[in-house]
Parts: sequence; structure tokens; C-alpha cells
Amino acid sequence: MPRRLVNRRGGGDVQTLSQGPAVPEPCDVTYEPLAFPLNEVAIKKLGELSQNRDTLAYQNQLKDALRNLGHGVSDLQDRLREQRARLEQFQSRRHQRGVQPAEERLEKHLPGLEADVDALTHRSEAATRNAIDQLFALEDDAAVLSELYTAASINRRPPPGEAEDESDHTPPPSTIDSLRELRARKKAEYEAMPNYERYARHNDYVSFKKLWHDGATGDDGTPLPDASKWFRADATPVMSAGVQGAAAADDDEEPEGSDEDVAVSREVLSLKCPLTLRPMEEPLTNKQCKHTFERSAIIDYLSDAPAKQCPQTGCSQVFQRRTVNSDFYLDQFILRKIQRAKAAAADMEAESDPDEHDDTIITQGERPRPGRVVKHEAN
Repeated sequence: MPRRLVNRRGGGDVQTLSQGPAVPEPCDVTYEPLAFPLNEVAIKKLGELSQNRDTLAYQNQLKDALRNLGHGVSDLQDRLREQRARLEQFQSRRHQRGVQPAEERLEKHLPGLEADVDALTHRSEAATRNAIDQLFALEDDAAVLSELYTAASINRRPPPGEAEDESDHTPPPSTIDSLRELRARKKAEYEAMPNYERYARHNDYVSFKKLWHDGATGDDGTPLPDASKWFRADATPVMSAGVQGAAAADDDEEPEGSDEDVAVSREVLSLKCPLTLRPMEEPLTNKQCKHTFERSAIIDYLSDAPAKQCPQTGCSQVFQRRTVNSDFYLDQFILRKIQRAKAAAADMEAESDPDEHDDTIITQGERPRPGRVVKHEAN
């Protein structure tokens, strides 16, 4: 028989069968301190936890975010640089054609575009540092759990049937307290590091800075300053690429003495693999010596020996076959250079096409890249 809701009226009170029992107020619980070391089962569980790979998906998402932030900023700076160059072309032809309406529209539009790009660049830089902080936190947590497992293994409880040492009745340290203390210590150590140590030596931040600077200055721009000049004394980042503009003029100034203290030479960058002498498709850069190779070439180079010296002339770095995935990283900066070189080659091939009367590829006197929709910033 189905249960029915019954209302009983009387004395002005209404009671229903649907009401549950009263919920007690929460109260603090005092746990007893650990009296004995962890047993074998608990230590095994702790060891499994220290090797848990559940955070791998989160780590990969952070890596994807870092890659997208770098490419996004480079795209923004590329677009801004193109619009500045377009305005300069208009201005250089004033004596021939006068001031064109498109030039006036672009002059009005450019300051707002500069401000938007500048704001998004700063937000992306801050997001890059935050993602790197999260990666370090994941590494520190894994190290803390490993330390706890090691300590628990040393102070393990004697197996059943084995006599315990009655002379030492000191209770073992609480595992949860040790976890909190170790995490707090790791966090304090990380926060005490200067920004140069935290970020300027981190491959993902270096890649972001290179992508940003390359987008802002192009292939013929000023070289990227030395990493020691990427942060001021107050830990704020220097985000000036030496480009003149409404937003850049009010932005960061270079640290004092940067031109005198650091002699920066233009980097000679080759897009060919030293092993194959062919243009690279998937460039892998070593984290230590910073030399870059095609992925398939360096893997094949290490296939017949567990360890080999870097094939770059004059380099003494030794590569390990078993750690190639952790010792090398996909160099996003060089990858973008490769993509840009391919696009430039495609442009040259299109311009050399003998069929010059195809008006479908001409838009307001400009020849777009194949497959690229022409965008006009100003209406």
C-alpha cells in the first residue's frame, strides 16, 4: 500500500510525515594522535598515492594552455605589426596620392587596437606565470608524497610476531601533520625564489617571451633582451619590445643600464636539423644545451645506444635514450618560425604564378596569403 502524506491539524501546528529528523549542529572532533607507525598496508597505499597519475590530465591541460597563450599573443602582435606597417605604407605615399580615406580610418583605429593588444598581452603573461606556478605545485605535491612514503617505510611497524622495542615509546609523527608541514615548506621555498629563477629559466616562459617578441618585432626586429632583464627589481615583468606606438610609449621601460650592461647579439637561427640537414617539421630542443633537432632524427640517433653525446659540434651534453621525452620539448618558437617560412615560400610561389590576371586574388590592391581571408581592421 503506497505511503500517503498525512497532515494532522491541531493546536495550530502542522506536522507532515515528509519531515526528516532534526539535523544536529556540527561540532569539532578531536582525533587521537597516532600511537603506532603505519602498517604494511597503509605504507603500500601511501606509495601508490605517491605514484598516482591522476594529475597527468591536469598537467597536460596546463601545457596546452601555455602553448595556446604563447601562440595567441604572437598572433595578436603579428596583426598589430601588420597594421602598423600598413599605415607606414600609406604615409610613405602621401606625396603621390595624398591622404587616403583608408589611411584616416586606420589612424583612428590603430590606437585602440594597440591598447587592446597591450592589455591582452599583459593578461596572457600573467596567466602564463600562473600556469607555471600550478605546474610547480603539482611537482612539489608529488615530491612531498614521495618523502612521506620514504619516511613511513623507514619507521614501519614491525610485522606480526616480531617483538617491538619496548624502550622507545615515542609516538610516531602524524602523517597528515607531516603532509601539511612539507607542503607549507615547499610553498615557502618556491615563493622565496626570485622571478628570474621561477620563470626566466623555465622553458615554457622562455617560449612565451620568444613568441611574443617575435610577433611584435618580426624577423628583422631587435633581438630579445637577456633573460636577466625580463623582470625589474620589484618582480614586475618588462613587456616592452622596443616598438614605438601609442600603447608602447606608455608601457614598460627597460631596466637601467640594459643597453650598457648586456651586449645582445642577434641570434643565428637555423631551421634545418643538424642531423638530416633538411628543414625541420617537428623541432625538439634539449632542455640543457638548447640544441634543436628533428624529432625522428634524434630518436633514430639514440636508437643504437643507451647514451650519446650531443651531435652538435663542440657540445659535451650527453643524451639518454630512456629520458628523451623528458629531456627534450617541442620548441613552439622554432615551430612558428618554420610555419612562417612555409607561408612566405607559398606567397613567393603565388606571386611568381604566370597567371597575373586572376582578379579573384586581388582585394583593394593587396594579395592575401593562399587560403587566408583578408581582414580589415577599420571600416
